Amino acid sequence: MAMYMATTKDFSSSENEGFEWRGIYAYSNRTKEQCVQLNVSSPDYDWDLWGHNIRQVIGNDSTIARATVDGKKTSAQYCFSSDTLFFRLKRFVLRKGGKGRFTIMPKDNMIACQCEECKKIGNTPTNATPAVTKLINRLAKELPKAKFFTSAYNTTLTPPKEAMQKNVGVFISASNLQMRCQFQEKKGFKEFEGLLDTWLDKTKNIYIWDYCRNFDDYFTPFPCLEVLRSRLIYYKQKGVKGIFLNGSSPCYSTFDDIQTYALSRLMANPNSEIEPMVKEYLKAYYPETQKIISEYYLHLENKVKRSNNYLPMYADISEATEYYLQIGSFEQFRKDLEKASKGVDGEERKRLNLLLTALNFTRMELMRTKLKGYTRQEAEDALEVMKGALEVKEMQQYKEANGDLSEYIKRWEKEVLSSY
Repeated sequence: MAMYMATTKDFSSSENEGFEWRGIYAYSNRTKEQCVQLNVSSPDYDWDLWGHNIRQVIGNDSTIARATVDGKKTSAQYCFSSDTLFFRLKRFVLRKGGKGRFTIMPKDNMIACQCEECKKIGNTPTNATPAVTKLINRLAKELPKAKFFTSAYNTTLTPPKEAMQKNVGVFISASNLQMRCQFQEKKGFKEFEGLLDTWLDKTKNIYIWDYCRNFDDYFTPFPCLEVLRSRLIYYKQKGVKGIFLNGSSPCYSTFDDIQTYALSRLMANPNSEIEPMVKEYLKAYYPETQKIISEYYLHLENKVKRSNNYLPMYADISEATEYYLQIGSFEQFRKDLEKASKGVDGEERKRLNLLLTALNFTRMELMRTKLKGYTRQEAEDALEVMKGALEVKEMQQYKEANGDLSEYIKRWEKEVLSSY
């Protein structure tokens, strides 16, 4: 399947409108060329150390900088008061020229080192912030041309008592903010804002780690643009400097290209309107089917906005149909698009093949859960279409965890088809 670009235009903005760092981890922003065209970044290319990857610095020796828990050493977490860890990190940065972007985070669990040095610094069994931030501040002071980031997450959720160096920042996860347009009225907002304000007292380099996919189903439509627009406006008002939107890269996701394009524009100017951006993209990349797709996609976005319904980041098909996906209008859209696609060729046809295959998965989920009545022939036809997706590399995973499409097809054939 040919690779395609999300846009061919440069939509850079002034710093007053947009965020100074803008990153999207999405199928339509998975190459350097796409990053350039969208004028957004990807952690795969412009971070020298990203996420929970300290192992990249210290190698495979699991005895280096092991944390202490209940008086015993464990390789499940790092000791951030370790001089060995500090000097390995410093050497790593110097090898990169002493500049660049580096994230320094504990491993993704709730373990905090309880060695005597870490406890003296201020660590508790659930709080590793004191040791982590002391190490980062030390690095930042000795390497002023580099930028260092940690995360407000798990054992580093609590802000430090002292201010951070000017070249230190933090990623704050927005996972506790409800995915709905009027999120400020709902549970979790006050806690999030309190956390944000407390970190802003320690550093002005605040980046938000947010989300733009249903991680339990990449193929069922997920109309997130209006929701994320409202959040980006809020972040900008609060003085947030950077945004990372976590998607499904390198896996295909329904409407990913439309959304990635629009999100790149929103991060450059959060006040941009959704409808013109969607129509602009579709006119350029789906010229023959733009009307059908734009009417349906904008219908979904408008429904989410008007209803202020919740968009779960981990949702099954029953939740999707409860909150925003009307089965009748979905089926009509799929039929209309399939009919229109028969007269389309070239690059648009390739994009439509991916889209229609993904929509077929949603139909199979409706069949699996019996949310709508289908015939045995319709079930057989849907299964054959999905088997064809096994030849498409970017469609091998239909969700984040345990999402092997071939296994889904086997289970569906055995458990669902036999019920028709």
